Amino acid sequence: MSRVAFLIERNVFYKYLGSAIEAALERGWEVECWHDSARPQSGQKGYQFPSLSCVPRFHAGRPVVTAVAGSADLRQRLLRRTVDIVVSMNAPTMFFPALPPPGAIPPWLGVQHAGDFFQNNGPEGVLSCDAVAVYSDWWVPWAAAYLQDTGVRRPGDQFEQR
Repeated sequence: MSRVAFLIERNVFYKYLGSAIEAALERGWEVECWHDSARPQSGQKGYQFPSLSCVPRFHAGRPVVTAVAGSADLRQRLLRRTVDIVVSMNAPTMFFPALPPPGAIPPWLGVQHAGDFFQNNGPEGVLSCDAVAVYSDWWVPWAAAYLQDTGVRRPGDQFEQR
């Protein structure tokens, strides 16, 4: 049986990850939703705080919901390898100042929800994921061209192939 952690940084992340959470529950996987409790509860995006009340109901069961107190706490949990895979709308580079050696953390699946995935994570972040779920193959050359046009990657760096 697989143990999977979904990183929920804002309550709106359930909109994008909910179907994957449902699918994992249907397969009988142990599903954990790690809520970032260090997010602001007031201010511009305070309304998106991932509280326990924002967890939707799933037909196939209920995930275990755990509060994670920011990036430092998340790094410690990942290094303990209590789950088999991590699913996130951000790349590992968003949480680790320096990436741990290969195999030190569980495999990481980055999930694109818009062009923001590529913009926010940049080429190094995207490539720090073990796999990236994109809406379609169209997004790969789009992301490569966008990142090149904005000057964060160079021609010939093999981004598309990697």
